[in-house]
Amino acid sequence: MKNRRVTWLLLTAKRLFCRPSFIALLLLIPVLSGLFAMASREESGIETVVLVAEGGEGELSREIVKSLLEDDSIIRFVEAKDAIEAIEAVEYGRADAAWVFPAGLDGTIKEYAADISRGATVATVYQTGENPLQIIVREKLNGAVFPYLAKELYRNFRPSVSSAGLYPDEDEFMKYYEESAFKESIVNRVYSSYVPAKDDGYLTSPVRGLAALAAMLAALGTTLYSMKDERGGFSSRLPLGERFSYLFLSNTVASVAAAASYSVAVAIGGISGGLAEELSSAAALCMTCAAFSTALGRIFSTPFSLGAAIPPVMIASAVVCPIFVGLKIPARPDLLIPATYAIRASSSPVWLLYAVAYSAVCFAVAAAADLLRRRRAS
Repeated sequence: MKNRRVTWLLLTAKRLFCRPSFIALLLLIPVLSGLFAMASREESGIETVVLVAEGGEGELSREIVKSLLEDDSIIRFVEAKDAIEAIEAVEYGRADAAWVFPAGLDGTIKEYAADISRGATVATVYQTGENPLQIIVREKLNGAVFPYLAKELYRNFRPSVSSAGLYPDEDEFMKYYEESAFKESIVNRVYSSYVPAKDDGYLTSPVRGLAALAAMLAALGTTLYSMKDERGGFSSRLPLGERFSYLFLSNTVASVAAAASYSVAVAIGGISGGLAEELSSAAALCMTCAAFSTALGRIFSTPFSLGAAIPPVMIASAVVCPIFVGLKIPARPDLLIPATYAIRASSSPVWLLYAVAYSAVCFAVAAAADLLRRRRAS
C-alpha cells in the first residue's frame, strides 16, 4: 500500500510537471513579481504635478520646490521653468496639475502668520478637473508650506522667546526653535513578534497577495487535471476509496510547487520579512491551497462545473483578501480564502495555527463529500 502511494505520488508529480500550462503558471508568479519590482524602481506616480518657483535664488519658493522634488511618494513632481510651460503641460495632458509658487513667499507667510483671518495665497494651482487624488495632492502642498508657517506662528505665539527679548537675534531664535521642535514621528511602530517586511514602494506592496492568488489558481487547476484524469480512466485502476487520496496527493504536490514559486516571487519583489515569518507564510499557503482545492474537487461533481466556479471564486478572492486594502467586513469572508492565511502569516506566525484549523475543516468537508459520492455510486 505504501509503495503504491509513493508510486502514484511520483507519477502525479511527473504528469503535473509535464503540463506546459502548469509550468507556465508557476513561472508567471515570480516573473510578474520581478516586473513589479522593476517598475517600482522607475520614475512613476499616479499623479504628476509640475512645479514652478518664481523669483531669484534664495527665495522661499525655490526651497519648497527643491524639497518637493526630493520627495519620494506616489505623486511625481517635475519642475518647469515658468508658469506658461507648466500650464501647457496640464492642458496637453502631460501633467495632472501645476503649482506656481510666487516670489516673495516668505513675506506672504509672515503676514498670514501675523493675521490668519486675512488669508494668503501661497501657490496658484492649475488643474484640468477634480478627482479624489487631488485631495492627496493638496495635502502634499499644505505639508510643504506648513513647516515655514509653523516657524512664524511659533515666533508670534511664544512671547517668552520673541517679545520678551530672550532670543532677539534671528540665529539664536532659530537655534532655540530647532532644538525645541518635535522631531520624532507621531506614530511609533513596535514590532513585538515579527520582522517587518521591506517597504519597497506602493507598486510592490500587492505582490504577496497576487502571488498567493496565483498559487491558489495553480492548485485549483491541478484539481481540474485530476478530475479529468479520473473521468478519463487514468485513476480507474485505483479502488474507489483511494481516488480521494490520489486527488489530495495531486493537490499537495501542486501546492508545494506553488508555495515555492510564491516564496521566490516574494524574495524577488523585495518584500520578504524574517525567515520564520516567510516559512510560516509558505507553509500556510501550501496547506490551505491543498485542502481548499481538494474540498472543491469533491463538492463539484464534474470538471465542467468546477471550471465554471473557478472564475467567480478567484474574483471574490481578489476582492475580499487583504491584497490592496483590508476591507472591514463584519462577516469576515476573507477567512474562507487560502490566500488570506498566507498574507497574514507573513506578519504574525499565529496565523499558521489558524491555517492548520482551516485546512482541517476543508479536509473534513472534502472527506464528507467524497463519502457521500461513494455511497451514491454504490
